[in-house]
Amino acid sequence: FASPKWPSEYPSGSRCSWRITAPEGHRIRIHFTSFVLETHSLGHCNERFDHVKLLDGGTTNSPNIGLYCGKQSAFHVTSSGRDMIVQFLSNNEGEQARPGFHAMFDF
Repeated sequence: FASPKWPSEYPSGSRCSWRITAPEGHRIRIHFTSFVLETHSLGHCNERFDHVKLLDGGTTNSPNIGLYCGKQSAFHVTSSGRDMIVQFLSNNEGEQARPGFHAMFDF
């Protein structure tokens, strides 16, 4: 799965969410193969700007695994259980359009 229009620039105002459920007794491992989002001027990720948020469970109230932004080398994240939610948000400012991300997952 990927951000909208990947590998072209994602549109401002994008909001996407994926819920991934593994078979019983398995965990999810997401491999981000490409990750180039807007760089935050604050020096750290913030939900106000373009980001990917990973939740460790099947609801939007699940514990936060992490908030990711900017340019990252390939990386992976593993859930603690069988469900994970991936949320992508791009704000409406659009002056720093980027290609977004591409990811794969396995169990």
